Amino acid sequence: MFFKQDGCGELSNNLNRLDNDVVVDKKEGNAFTSSQFNEVVNNLKLDSFVVTGLMSNACIQKTCKGALKQGYSVNLVEDAHDSIVKPLKTIWNKRLKKIGVNTVTSSMYITIQK
Repeated sequence: MFFKQDGCGELSNNLNRLDNDVVVDKKEGNAFTSSQFNEVVNNLKLDSFVVTGLMSNACIQKTCKGALKQGYSVNLVEDAHDSIVKPLKTIWNKRLKKIGVNTVTSSMYITIQK
C-alpha cells in the first residue's frame, strides 16, 4: 500500500509497484485518520504494518502511534525514513521503540522476507 499526501507531489515511477497495489490519498500525517485507509485495512484483515517514508517527525511518528493506538503491531524500517533535520530520524527511532514499535534495518527486513 502506498500513500499520496495531498499537495506533496506524485509517487515516484521508480517504486516497485504491482498492478494490484493500493494507493491511498491522505490529508493528515496519521494514515489512520483516512477513512479510505481504514476501509482497506479492514477489508484486507491486516494486523501489522511495516512503516517507511518521509518526515520522521511528522507522518512516520504519527502513523506509528496511530497503529499502536488501534492495537496493531508496527515494524518501522529505521533506515527507510528521513527528515529535513537529519538527527530527527534517530530521535524518532528511539522514541517509537520505547513505546512499542519494533525497529529493524532495511537489510534485516529484506532478510526476514526471504
